[in-house]
Amino acid sequence: MNGSPIISVVLPFLIKDNDEKLLNYSRGINNLTLLNYSRGINNLITSIDSIVEQTFKEWELILVDDGSNNEILEQLLLKRYSADSRIKFIIKKENKGIVKSLNDAILNHCSPTSKYIARMDSDDISHPIRLQSQLKYLQSNETIDILGCPIKMFNDNKLIEILINNNNNNNNNNNNNNNNNNNNNNNNNNNNNNNNNNNTKELINIINNEESFKFIQHPDKDILMWSMFFNCCIVHPSVIFKRSIFTIEHCYEENNQFPFIEDYLFWLKSLTMKGLNISNIQSSTPLLYLRKHNHSISFKNIEKQKDSTASASCYYLNILFKRFNIDSEIFQNSSLSMKEIIQFFQLSPSSVSKINNISIELFEFAFKYLELIEKSCIKQQPNYSNSIKDAANEKMGELVSLCLSNYPNNQKSSLLWEKWLSRNPTSQLLSLLSNLNVKSSTSIINNNNNNNNNNNNNNNNNNNNNNSILNFLSGINNNNNITSKSNNNNKFKENGIRIICFSKDRAFQLKEYLRTFFKYLKNDDNGIDKFEIIVDVLFTYSNEKFKNSYQLVIESFPQVNFIKEENFTGQLISLVQKTNKLEYIMFSVDDILYYNEFNLRDYCFYLNSEPLALGFYMKLNKNITYCHTCNQDITIPLNSNTINTTKNNFKYLKWNRYDNDCKRDWNYPWDLCSTIYRCNDVDSIINGIIKYYGIRNGINHPNRFEFNGNRPIIQKQIYQNKPYCLCLSDHYSPMSVVTINRVQDVYDNPIYDQSLSLDDLDQLLYSNKSLNDEKYKENSLSLNFKSVHIGELFIS
Repeated sequence: MNGSPIISVVLPFLIKDNDEKLLNYSRGINNLTLLNYSRGINNLITSIDSIVEQTFKEWELILVDDGSNNEILEQLLLKRYSADSRIKFIIKKENKGIVKSLNDAILNHCSPTSKYIARMDSDDISHPIRLQSQLKYLQSNETIDILGCPIKMFNDNKLIEILINNNNNNNNNNNNNNNNNNNNNNNNNNNNNNNNNNNTKELINIINNEESFKFIQHPDKDILMWSMFFNCCIVHPSVIFKRSIFTIEHCYEENNQFPFIEDYLFWLKSLTMKGLNISNIQSSTPLLYLRKHNHSISFKNIEKQKDSTASASCYYLNILFKRFNIDSEIFQNSSLSMKEIIQFFQLSPSSVSKINNISIELFEFAFKYLELIEKSCIKQQPNYSNSIKDAANEKMGELVSLCLSNYPNNQKSSLLWEKWLSRNPTSQLLSLLSNLNVKSSTSIINNNNNNNNNNNNNNNNNNNNNNSILNFLSGINNNNNITSKSNNNNKFKENGIRIICFSKDRAFQLKEYLRTFFKYLKNDDNGIDKFEIIVDVLFTYSNEKFKNSYQLVIESFPQVNFIKEENFTGQLISLVQKTNKLEYIMFSVDDILYYNEFNLRDYCFYLNSEPLALGFYMKLNKNITYCHTCNQDITIPLNSNTINTTKNNFKYLKWNRYDNDCKRDWNYPWDLCSTIYRCNDVDSIINGIIKYYGIRNGINHPNRFEFNGNRPIIQKQIYQNKPYCLCLSDHYSPMSVVTINRVQDVYDNPIYDQSLSLDDLDQLLYSNKSLNDEKYKENSLSLNFKSVHIGELFIS
C-alpha cells in the first residue's frame, strides 16, 4: 500500500449466475474490458479498475460480496486483485442487503487512518480524477460534510452497441492492412490489454462523446437542502463524506415506512436532524458514469422509490415545521395532502404540461407550501438565505406560469401573480416568460402593473424595471429554435463592440489583461466608418486587501468602465441590454493575456459576412491540438476551409462544429475567452439558458453562464441554424488563457501547477511587476502553445 489510506471506498455487489448465465462477449469485444464472463462480472471489473486507476493513490477499496456464492467470481477477483494490498475482500455466504452490508463495511472494516468514505456501485465507472477532485474540494471547504459530483448517465445496451460497431471497424481495418501473423499478434495484444488502464479511459471517452447519454449536474451547497425536499439531488455512488459523521446512531437505515431509499433518508436526516452540510462539485467534467439497465434495483422499484421519496420528504419537513413553530395547518381543511403537493413538484415541467384539469386549489396550496419550505430552510441554513429565496422565487415563478397557462382569466391566478410579484423576483421574471404564453400573460402583467401603479408611486419604478426585463425576453417561444424579438436587432445598431470582462480577486491579472489588450489592439479608424470599442469590467473581491488592489487598477485605466459586482444576473442583463447601441459583444476573463496584434474591426466585419457563423474565436488557431481542461488531444477539423479575403490579404478559418471530428475546444460554441458574437445572438442564447436551466442554475455566475450556454447549443436545443465558427488561419493566436490559479468554486476546472498563490500574485501588483508578453509572443510564434490554456508564467 502506498502509505496509509485516507479514503475508504466501499463497493458492495451481488452477482448471481442465473442473472445472465455467463454470457459470452468474447466474439469481437474482448479488447474493451468486456471479458468472457457475464455482463454483471464485466461491469464489476470495470468498476473496480476505475478505482485502481485513480490519480489519487492513498485509498483502500473494500469489496463486499453480499452472498453471490459464485466461485468463478471469487477466483477471478482474487487472481486479478490480490497483489494490490489496498483492496480488501469481505465475502458473505448469505445475502444481508445493501443497508447492512454498507453499515458493516464502514463501521467495522475501514482502516483507522481513513478520514473519508467514498461510495461506489458495482456497475458504475469513476473518472480517474474523481477521488482527487473530491478530496481537494473537501479540504478547501471544511464545512462540507457530504459531497457528490456531476455524473453522466449511460445506457448499457447502447454502449455495447457502440463497442461492437467500433470493434467491427477495427477488425476490418486490421484485415485490410495486416497479414495473418500480424492479426494473430494484434489479438494477443488485445487480450493482454484487458488489464491495461486504457480500457477504462477508452470507455470514458466513448461515453463522453455520445450525445444521447445524459449529463446531470445537481445543485451545490447554497440550495441543496431546498432542492432535496423535491427530489433526491445527490447521487449515492458519487458520494464521499467525512468518516466522523457516520456512527451507529447515524448510519443507513432499513425503514419499512420508506423502502428502497436508504440513501435519501440518510441525506434528509443529515440535513434536518444533524445539521450537516451537503454539496455537489460543480464541474463540466462528469466524475462518475452511472450505468442504467433493466436489472438495477432502482429500475425495478422506481415507482415505490418515488412514493417513498415523497413520504420521507413530508416526514422531515414536518420535523422542521415543528422545530421552528411554522404553522402547517393549511392542509387541515383541504382535500389535498402534503404528499400530493410534493408528488406534484416531483414531476418534470413537460410531464405537468400534459396533465389535464389541474385544480386551481392545487396551485394555491402548492404556492403556500413553497413558502413554508422556504421559511424552514432559511431557519435551518441562514447563511444561504439569499440563495434559498432566489430558488423559491424561481420555483414559485414556474408554478405561477403553469397557473396562468391553465387559468389565464381567473381571479385566483391574478392573485397568485400579485403575491409572487410582491416578492420582487426581478431576475426570476426572466425565467417565467420562458414558460408563459406571451400574449396571454402580457395582459395579466400589464393589468397588474396598472393596479400596482395606482397603489403607490414607489411601485412605478419597480414595475418599469420588471417590464424592461420582460420585454427583453419577450422573444422566447416554445420551439427549439429560439428567436429574439428584443430591441437587440443588429441592423439598428451602430458599428462597434462592447467587451465585458469578468474578474474576481485577481487585480494583478486583470491589470495585465487590460494592459496587453490596449497594447496589441490595432485601431485603424479611417475616419469614415467609425468603430466604437467599449470595455466594461464586472469585478468582485473576497477581502479588503483585494479591494484596495482593484482600486489601483481602476486608477490606471480611466478609459474602462469598472462595475462592482452586487447582483451578477441583473448586472449582466443590464450590460447586455446596453449593447443595443453596438452590433457586437465579446466576453472575457481576467486571466487572458494578449501578446500578438489583433483587429476587432476586421474580425467583426468577417463575422458579419458569414451569416451562418455563430462567433469569431480569437483563442483558436491551427496549432491548438490539446484540450487542457479535459486533458485530451484534439484535432483541427478536417473539413475546415481557409477563406482568403481581398482586405489586407486577411485569411480566416471556417468550420462546421457539427462535423464528427470537432471536439472539445473546436466545438465549444459559447465561450468567455475573447470570442466575438452578434448582440442579437447573445440575447437569444441567454434566453435559451434561462428557458432550459432557469436563473439560479443558469446565469448567476460567469462559469455557469458559459457552461449552461454551451449545453443547449451543443445538444441542438437552440442555434442549429448557425453551425459555423471562425478563427484566424495562422498557427498562433493573439492571446492565451494563463491558467495558473482558480478563484471560483462553482466548477472544479483544472489549473497548471504553480507556486504563486493569489496573495503572491497580488504582491506583484504592488512591486510593479508585469507578465512578460514579449516572452509569450516569442513562444507563440515558435508554435510552443498547443492549448488555449497555458501554464507558463513569465514575469518581468
